[in-house]
Amino acid sequence: MPAVSQRRKRPSFYRTLPIWAQWVIPFAVAIAVILFLVLWVHHQTNDVPSEAAVTNKGALKEQARENTILEEQIQAPKHAQAKAGAAPAAALKGAITTWLNHQISIGAYGGPLTKESCGTTPLYASSSTRVVMKCEMVTANVTYPFYGVVVPATGKITFCQQDTAPVYGTPDAKFSKSCV
Repeated sequence: MPAVSQRRKRPSFYRTLPIWAQWVIPFAVAIAVILFLVLWVHHQTNDVPSEAAVTNKGALKEQARENTILEEQIQAPKHAQAKAGAAPAAALKGAITTWLNHQISIGAYGGPLTKESCGTTPLYASSSTRVVMKCEMVTANVTYPFYGVVVPATGKITFCQQDTAPVYGTPDAKFSKSCV
């Protein structure tokens, strides 16, 4: 039998490192790869809004039309009858409270109703035949402003919820004049 030379392989650089380094390097590489993937995914998805913006002109017009309808429905006048002898502020507050509690019970508003306040408003003048007031109702930490008119002679109450913020202290153009 011929003698085969027994060549010893030279150990790789990695195997010449201390044992602790041979353990640390694979874990450091794994952590770096995971960190890179997390940052890459975050970068790729960070600019995507939760709802994609609508750019179709027809869809935008439809959305504006629906928003207008909803605003008109919210601000539409509601009517009630005051109890005989009730003070105008108490009558209006009671009518709005009853209506709002009903809306809370059907899930249209968050509840419960936590604060109710009504008083005269300097924006609109009251007279002996009609009393104009502003009420603020708080439910689920949201304040809802209402304007209302009480006619003491007939006990007729008309009130509207103000949906949008007033411009220069007056309700917006879609707000019913029967409530002020």
